[in-house]
Amino acid sequence: MPESPASASLDRFFQYSILGMVASGYAAVATSGSLDLPTILIAGAALLGRTVSVSLRIGRLIPDWVLNVTAIAYVGFYPVDYHYISGEFVAATVHLIFFLGSLLLLKAQSPRDYFFLKLIALMEVLAASILSSGLGYLLFLSAFLLCGAGALMSGEIRAHLSKHKVARTGLAAVTPRLGWLALCVFSGTILVAGALFVVLPRTAHAALRHLVPERLHLPGFANEVRLGQIGEIQQSRIPVMNIRIFDQDLPPAIRDSLKWRGSALAHFDGRRWFNSSERGQRLEVENGQVHLTTSQPHGRDVRRIAYDVQLKSVTGDALFFAGTPEFLRIESPQLIRTSSGGYRTGYPWTRGIRYTAYSYLEPHGPPAAAAAPLPAATRMEHLLLPRLDQRVGNLSRSLTQAAVTQRQKAELIEQYLRTRFQYTLQLPEQRVEDPVSHFLFERKKGHCEYFASAMAVMLRTLEIPSRVATGFQSGTYNPVSGWHLIRSSDAHSWVEAYLDGSGWVTFDPTPPGPGPDQLSLFARMGMYLDAAEVFWQDWIMSYDMERQLKLAETMGESGRRFSLDWGRRWLSLKSAASEAASMWSWPLALAIVGAIAAAMLSLKWLPFVSLWWRSHQRVRKMHQGNAEATDATLLYQRLLAMLERRGFPKPIWTTPAEFAAMLPATSEGAAVVSEFTAAYNELRFGGRREAASRMVQMLSQLERAKQMR
Repeated sequence: MPESPASASLDRFFQYSILGMVASGYAAVATSGSLDLPTILIAGAALLGRTVSVSLRIGRLIPDWVLNVTAIAYVGFYPVDYHYISGEFVAATVHLIFFLGSLLLLKAQSPRDYFFLKLIALMEVLAASILSSGLGYLLFLSAFLLCGAGALMSGEIRAHLSKHKVARTGLAAVTPRLGWLALCVFSGTILVAGALFVVLPRTAHAALRHLVPERLHLPGFANEVRLGQIGEIQQSRIPVMNIRIFDQDLPPAIRDSLKWRGSALAHFDGRRWFNSSERGQRLEVENGQVHLTTSQPHGRDVRRIAYDVQLKSVTGDALFFAGTPEFLRIESPQLIRTSSGGYRTGYPWTRGIRYTAYSYLEPHGPPAAAAAPLPAATRMEHLLLPRLDQRVGNLSRSLTQAAVTQRQKAELIEQYLRTRFQYTLQLPEQRVEDPVSHFLFERKKGHCEYFASAMAVMLRTLEIPSRVATGFQSGTYNPVSGWHLIRSSDAHSWVEAYLDGSGWVTFDPTPPGPGPDQLSLFARMGMYLDAAEVFWQDWIMSYDMERQLKLAETMGESGRRFSLDWGRRWLSLKSAASEAASMWSWPLALAIVGAIAAAMLSLKWLPFVSLWWRSHQRVRKMHQGNAEATDATLLYQRLLAMLERRGFPKPIWTTPAEFAAMLPATSEGAAVVSEFTAAYNELRFGGRREAASRMVQMLSQLERAKQMR
């Protein structure tokens, strides 16, 4: 027996729901950055192929025997992937699961196949919950829950529906109702889950982070960076961190010139800056707090700032600070301070990390008190140079021959590079033997890394200790969220020179790049998306006991203010009501009684009004030829009600055809009733929609008939 259109519609709804579950899990894992390109392409192609086959109803795209042979062949390929391609068990197993899942998606037909597809989709979403921490995961999870509700309900109906029987209520309107029901179930799930989330803070993050292997991250913020690497980072616009500065009175000139320092590199071999491997100094973190320095800054114009940082998981384990950090609040079991003044956690973050820091900015001009001298070994370390072009030293001495102090020499070199050279993100087209010499005397343009390297080398030729610092510039201020957005394109490097009596002083020889363009419509939309991402990270991913108590305290204060305000309003309203009651007591009482009576009548008649309105709408659709099999029952019930009013009730044991034959043949409407019964059978059991309009016309004809006898 061929499948009815209604059953086919239900089956497509079920398959689309399954596809939505699998696609949501696949997208959640793919956007986490944990899948390689071949796996993304194979799984995406399988999803696309199955979607096309379901939409066009063209059956299997690939024969079963081909899929079975491919699955067996890949099981044999798994050891090769493990030993020679992926090189690790987790990656090879992920490849195996996604590949076999793609084959199952292409051939799924039995209830067991669909069960395994739902199980695979669930495992993908669970894996993404550990791998991903962005707002996009919430969207994919929501899509998974919505499609999952539709798949479970339609699957139950599909499993118990017999294709050899016609349901009394029909199936044509089931799929839209299932869609609305799935949406209601999804909304209720979100509300309950949201309430539970507020009550129960996140506590599993510290345990789960050790289950995830180290993720890919931006180079340049570890113990080594080669020339050109920072420029490569600047080619992309990956979000790196969001920063909120608490000092609202901070001048814009200072705020927009802040540098977020991550590391400083001391050794240079002509092509790369690096630090010798060191364990660093471990700092004790007590109750999430740690003092980073006890020394007080010198100078009268020292400014302190406080700020929050939401750092993504793309920069390894490095932390970034403005100025010199004094105090830090961070949920980390350990903190390591390097010899160059950088700070690390010692382990990679799978979801990013959030911390609050207090820093003081470097004073302008000489300090009020002399800084401690640099140890001899450290001084020698920051003066070492590889074999250089003699022109570099000659240029340094010629530029600074009129200078007296070390600060003046550094400022002259800084000014020379900022004014005589051009800034560009274009990398050299070919590899050169001496990048610094090529930059200074031939190319004379480059990005920040070449400017910083050139100045550091020139300072060392003048016996001034120097190093290259890496980090980020101030980024873009988002007025929607009040946070600064730092992207990979804001990566920057500059110079730190040790001046006798002043300590480490920052110099930036890089000329300013092109100014920011006017924000386009897409850029403004990006601001709102970034604000949503900040809220997600701040109140969802970082939700803990402290934030729970803060939220409860805020709600309690709001409730107390609400109670006090409404208490005062209630007293004033009560006094006004007593005055009005003395004047309008009887009219007010009558109005209240009338309103109650009207409400009771409306509640009593509301179901009948609603039923009449739905019936009226269905009849109007029948006039337009848009009828269904279930509409035949509605029209026949109207006929029976009309005949009963005229003295012809239908016995319950008779069929429609027998009842039509019982009517007197001489009556005015007997022939119409017989024709109406035939049209009823055509629509109800034959599915002929054109019969509905004839039935409506015959009902009107019977209503105009004066008598049935």
